[in-house]
Amino acid sequence: MSTRVLVVVPCGKGKIWDKFPKIKATRAEEAYVGAPFKVNKAFAKKFADEWVILSAKYGFVEPTFIIPENYDVSFNHPETNPINLGGLKSQVKEKDLENFDVVIVLGGGEIITTLSPRTMMAPSFFTFSASVVSSVSSSTKLRC
Repeated sequence: MSTRVLVVVPCGKGKIWDKFPKIKATRAEEAYVGAPFKVNKAFAKKFADEWVILSAKYGFVEPTFIIPENYDVSFNHPETNPINLGGLKSQVKEKDLENFDVVIVLGGGEIITTLSPRTMMAPSFFTFSASVVSSVSSSTKLRC
């Protein structure tokens, strides 16, 4: 039996609507257009059996999830009403994200803080490894 790998890709502030404001609803994998997202998406497509995007507004979403319109929500700014920890935990169960042998979380410190094993209460669920987790920049803000 082979090892099943899930990769969690952080969304990004840059969205397709910034370049093309008249575009309507679009798939999550096409909605985020920043360079960090593109690099992380390429990694996920190459190495993961499945991958999800972590959106501050919608939580864990599949690449085909339809985002209806532009938004600006951040885990770093509670006043923007990001999805809460309880919502993320529920999604892990609802979407069967706990049924992977390895979960690689890409992104900077904000993501690791948000999804730390201590806060998710599932120590074996997320794997954080300096050799695997890609941090685009220490100044990257998780605003999406």
